[in-house]
Amino acid sequence: MNVRFLDLSVLDDEREIFLKAIDKVLQHGQVILGPEVQEFEERIQEYYGVPKALGVSSGTDALYLALRALDIGIGDEVITSSISFVASANAISLTGAVPVFADVNDDFNINPKSIERLITEKTKAIMPVHYAGKIADMDAINEIAKEYGLKVIEDASQAFGALYKGHFAGSLSDIGAISLNSMKILAALGDAGLLIVNDEQKYEKLSMLRYNGLNSQKVCEIVSTNAKMDTLQAAVLLQRLKSVNTLIDKRRKIADMYAASLSKILKTPYEDSDRKNVYFTYTIVTSKRDELFEYLTKNGIEVKIYHTNLMDEIAYRQHRGECENARELSQKKLALPCHEKMTESQVEYIIEKIKEFFED
Repeated sequence: MNVRFLDLSVLDDEREIFLKAIDKVLQHGQVILGPEVQEFEERIQEYYGVPKALGVSSGTDALYLALRALDIGIGDEVITSSISFVASANAISLTGAVPVFADVNDDFNINPKSIERLITEKTKAIMPVHYAGKIADMDAINEIAKEYGLKVIEDASQAFGALYKGHFAGSLSDIGAISLNSMKILAALGDAGLLIVNDEQKYEKLSMLRYNGLNSQKVCEIVSTNAKMDTLQAAVLLQRLKSVNTLIDKRRKIADMYAASLSKILKTPYEDSDRKNVYFTYTIVTSKRDELFEYLTKNGIEVKIYHTNLMDEIAYRQHRGECENARELSQKKLALPCHEKMTESQVEYIIEKIKEFFED
């Protein structure tokens, strides 16, 4: 049996729906910021229960624009997680600010105690990363931000639909940024991103920032980039939003199967009672990671080693931070397939092979 880590193919029934939605865009011809973009933003506002949502061109752009909207720039420091995709750090660096890396807890999410130790007079914001679809400890993070007068930007790129005490990822801070690329929970057919905003003034500024700094009269007020969402992606996302809760339920069912069978032989993700994890990835921890990787690969199971310690990346080796636990976890973490197209027999096959490995 072969099991892919992700399956991005579009099935026949979904393809028919997409083609109809795309054909509608082709007919009206508004391929950038067309009516589907506005409708998608409105549907997100309803889903999230927030005043404003803004579609942009990618998750990286969403992070960059969020930082810019909060006036983060040259000379500032932003504390973020030491474990994430490099886009988290890059977005900070692109503003001219400096990323400072806080260590993580055993669930790969940023450690609030590490954040507090790293705060200096240059610190202007905290950017937690909701790793693998589990929301960080936002109560503790927001309390620190309040005490020190800092802004909070959620990197919720991996956590669309995740919950923390009944509130969605991205809605628990000044601005939330979410990736909607083809690998994510709510997936475009390419790149797209989303901003969650609770403040009208920030929304107006973000609207200009995504459109080269142009205001509603098309006069450039601020220097910015081009980060508009294209209408074809919005048309696809509108359709996929209708079934995203079902998709999340399927991922959670797979995670339950893994946990029930594997939690006694290796470290599996844990769920806090006040959070709902959407399992962008299912990341296990074992001291035999490299050997298990080889064994599963030989048995046709595609697994991944990625999102390692950012302070080990060449571009960020000289940056300030803490990463003791992050560095240790990076040597032991392994992501298993966990997506809605998997069959129950495929999940059982992966479990069987992992058990075989540890029995040998």
